[in-house]
Amino acid sequence: MNDPENGLQVSKSGQYFQCPTLGDFVVATSGMTIGRNELFLREIHGGTISEPYEFEFFEDPITLARELERARLHKLSPKLRDRFCAQERDGITRRNVRAVALERPRVVQLPDPDYSFYNKASSAIVYESPRWAVFWRDEGDAVLTFKKNGPWYLHGVGGQKYFGREGLTWQLISPRLNMRYLPPGYILDSGAPCLFLRPGVAHEELWFVLGWSLTAEATRILKTVINHTRNIQSKDVERLPYPHWVTPDTKAEIVALVERMVSDAQSGSVFDRQSPELRKLDGMFAFPLS
Repeated sequence: MNDPENGLQVSKSGQYFQCPTLGDFVVATSGMTIGRNELFLREIHGGTISEPYEFEFFEDPITLARELERARLHKLSPKLRDRFCAQERDGITRRNVRAVALERPRVVQLPDPDYSFYNKASSAIVYESPRWAVFWRDEGDAVLTFKKNGPWYLHGVGGQKYFGREGLTWQLISPRLNMRYLPPGYILDSGAPCLFLRPGVAHEELWFVLGWSLTAEATRILKTVINHTRNIQSKDVERLPYPHWVTPDTKAEIVALVERMVSDAQSGSVFDRQSPELRKLDGMFAFPLS
């Protein structure tokens, strides 16, 4: 039997949903798809990256053939076909970018003003040190220009207004919710959705939501009630119940514990599902028996 209003399976888990959802406190979003990651993404090793390219901008002639290649289903309306034919005839160009291979890759020490950390998917929980950097000179001009001009019909940039914000992030394709802290400054990838506090929501809610998302019960509700697939999309996490049943005193303990866990992880500690801190969170978020 299904609830006709929200599609949630009616079960004993229904008790959780007589309350606000996470979406009342946070907004979740996907990130962008670059198109060719290898042109712009660099794996970090020992605080450095290897850069094999220089990027140069040029004026790219507009042609009908090129616009058909970029169009959805390779079809254009008669009006658009006429427009592009006229632009091709008049020699109109569009600013584009290309990668030029260097004779020898440059070693770049991070941090560097031309690069930002990039949030690719990971199974890590609590926190993970940056593993990828993206070429982001002039606010990502080269990446965004490449995206805009690529041979695909979706030229938008997912989650762009959230780039650089502090939040939480998780692995899109996973059998469980692997949530971790996302420090400020990251560019977002589509394979690792993120959530951010809504305006006016207290900062402590970030730690409270992270703690809840690390529990076995949050994953159980997510995977058995909200979404039965391996994908964990932004809207799925927003639909998780907000733990209204936790008392103020316990909530304060949870916030302090999770904030300490993130600090310890940033100092080198590694947490997994067997860590005692996660088992403690399971107990602190337990729904009271009726």
